[in-house]
This record gives sequence, C-alpha cells and structure tokens, in this order.
Amino acid sequence: MWLYPQKILFSNKFMSIAKSNAIVKQDKIGPIGGTSIDEKSILTIIKAISESIDRRSSMIWAYDNDMVDVLDLAQREIVTMSKGNFSLDDKTKHFIDTTGIAAHTKGQQAAMFSIFELFQKNALFFIWYKKLCFKSEYKGSLVLLNFDFAPSIHSLLLLIENGRYFFGMGSGMTCEESMRSAYEEAKLLRYQDSNSYAIHFNKSRFRYSAGTIKQYKYFLSIYNNVTRYKGKVDNRKIEEKNLFNLIPEWIEHLSISKIPNNQINRLVVVKAYSEELYNSLPFKKIVVETNHLKNSMFIIKDISSIPDIPSI
Repeated sequence: MWLYPQKILFSNKFMSIAKSNAIVKQDKIGPIGGTSIDEKSILTIIKAISESIDRRSSMIWAYDNDMVDVLDLAQREIVTMSKGNFSLDDKTKHFIDTTGIAAHTKGQQAAMFSIFELFQKNALFFIWYKKLCFKSEYKGSLVLLNFDFAPSIHSLLLLIENGRYFFGMGSGMTCEESMRSAYEEAKLLRYQDSNSYAIHFNKSRFRYSAGTIKQYKYFLSIYNNVTRYKGKVDNRKIEEKNLFNLIPEWIEHLSISKIPNNQINRLVVVKAYSEELYNSLPFKKIVVETNHLKNSMFIIKDISSIPDIPSI
C-alpha cells in the first residue's frame, strides 16, 4: 500500500492518495487508487485507503462465471447470481465499473454506501438526460436534487473556482447531507485538478477533473428550467437501519454481495448490482448502446445534442 498524504497549498485541508498492488486478469489491469480530502490528515488517509481497497476488490471476481449466493433486497430473499455481476465488466451490453462498491469497517455501513453509490450514478442519469430534478444552492454553488430513489436523496453540484468548473455527486438521507457530500466531492476534484495542473506545468492532458464549458452551459440550462426545491433541508434526518427500506418500490431486483478483500481484513467490501439500473457511470456511449434496461423509467429520446456527463 502506498500513501501520499500532503497539505494543500493555501488551504486548511489535507489530501491523501492511496494505491495498492493491482490485480491483472486477461491482460486487464484493475483500478487501485483512492483519494480523499479533509481537515484532519488521519481521516484523509483512512478514507483514501478504504476507497483504494474497494476499487481494487472490484477486479477480484472479474471474468468469473461461478455462481454465488447474494441478497436481493427488493425481493427480500437469497438468490444465486454470477460473480461476474459483482465485478468489473467491459462488455458493451453489460458494462460495469466501480459503481456500487463500498468498503467500511462495519458491514451494514458498507452495504448502505454501496446502495447509495449505485443510486447516485443512476440519479445522475435522471438529472442529466431526463431533467428529473429540483434546484437549490449550497455554499454559493448551484445544486440539482433528485428524489427518484427516496428515501435517499442525490445531488449534482456545480463548483466554479478560478474560471474552472467542477462537478460533484453526493448522497444522503437528507438534502443537507446529500449536498454536503456533493460539495466535498467537487472540492476534491478541484484540488486534484490543481495538483496535477501545478505538477505538470499546465499540460492539459493531466487536467482530467475539470468540467467543460459545454457541460457548464448545459447544467445551467437544466437549472434555469426546473422548479426550486421548497422542502426543509434541515431536520429531516431519517435513521435508516433497515437496508430493505432503502429500495424504492419501482425497483424489482437489487442485490448485494460481500466481495473478498485480501488486503485489510478489518474492511468489509460490498457490491450492489441491479439489472434494472446502470451499473456504471451513464456516459452517452453506454446509454445509447445499452438502452435495453427493463425499467420504463430509463426510456429516453435522442440525446445526440446533449453533452456527455461530467466524469465524477
């Protein structure tokens, strides 16, 4: 495990980058990196290690067609599925990235975060392609809120600093929690971008974190044409301890499985999967070529004129 904790210049925050040894299968190298920012350096290290481990674990069952017992939360029953559904998959019709995977010292928390992660990327689909959202603000940044996965709430936030655009997605059981999470991710991408920008002397190929002017203008077009959210953003905390209750009624199948982790035994890694949802970031190419999802909520018209989603 490699660690790179560092103090962010002109800031009270620390950023850590963690990398573990990679898993290689069929000449494909799995992801290994985790990044985090926080005002406490030790927390950045813990978060970065956790992310590095869950991303690495996504490759363990890759290209493995053996069957495994998993828990279908929507049906509330144990079912048998291919291990391949809970790992990276580069097949166009069945694309799976690290979406829906999370690690935590507590299995219940890991499962909840894995579900949030899966819902979050699909909420991005609803916001970006179908404009199913409300607008709000958080710390001076514009926010689009999606409630299709209630009781959880998912936010897309636009952070503008130094003439650059950074997007962040966040999830939570309250609007405040969701928007704060989105803001923290946007800030992380902003610092990642600044770090690369400084180290590599303005070589644009390293500036992967910033959004484009087209994405910025498209975000504004959505924001200016949706209804402002007028509900309470505070004191709406829902103590959700039952994972079954996190699944909206319109989802018929959503399964979770514990994934092997041979790096840090204290961390529990959980992957969430649903054939009714996108199990990856919904980039345009994937949306166009995999427009076969069983759920009618994902039916869309021509999206050729829409810019691709932010890479978040």
